[in-house]
Amino acid sequence: MKSCPDGLLEDSSQNLCIPCNENCLTCEKKVDSCTTCDTSGKWPYFFHDNCISQCEPKISVLVDGECVECHSSCKTCTNQPTWCTSCEPYMKFDVLKGTCGEMCEPETQIFVPNIKDPEQAGTCELCNDSCIKCAGSVNTCTLCKEGNVLNLDLTCKPKCLAANGQVALDQTAIDGVCQQCEKPCASCSGTISTCSSCLDNWLLY
Repeated sequence: MKSCPDGLLEDSSQNLCIPCNENCLTCEKKVDSCTTCDTSGKWPYFFHDNCISQCEPKISVLVDGECVECHSSCKTCTNQPTWCTSCEPYMKFDVLKGTCGEMCEPETQIFVPNIKDPEQAGTCELCNDSCIKCAGSVNTCTLCKEGNVLNLDLTCKPKCLAANGQVALDQTAIDGVCQQCEKPCASCSGTISTCSSCLDNWLLY
């Protein structure tokens, strides 16, 4: 024979044809490196140079008689390789689309890890209702919706407020952002240096 028949592999060192592993229909280079499977036998599905009885659950799916590994973006998948059922913890999981994304929507969403189960994917959460944009957390605003101004504590309120919740007379909103009046202003308007009242021992003129 010039070559070994299917199911056998040439062992050139002994000049013999040796049988492939029992789960392989044919093999190449090594007896346990399957190239085809017996689709009517005990190990009908091809996966990673091997013939197996069923696809590895969650990490592979059956496609045209072969077990195909989940897409690299998925941690687990179902029905098709690109339909993710879970993601790595650092990725965004879109349940409706069955996808794993590497990042949340810039400035309008914040990635929140799954604290209860770190092995599961986190989620992307929208900035709170008063913010248009946020950073670091959903409550740390960087831009406010119309009718609100960005306070010094990076929250959005209708007016500039002091820590005690009262209107901060020593602040003024410029382009939607509260800014501290410059001394010696006790209060200011329009710009931080345009005083509307003065600190003690200072006169307004």
